[in-house]
Amino acid sequence: MVITRHSMAGTSKEGDIIKLDNSPTCFQMWESEMRS
Repeated sequence: MVITRHSMAGTSKEGDIIKLDNSPTCFQMWESEMRS
């Protein structure tokens, strides 16, 4: 199953979505693990 950034943010509050957009470091690290 592929979890996209949109679906991950969709499970959070709007404030959390803004945090993801402003600080994508966690998502980039997660994406790197999925690609490897």
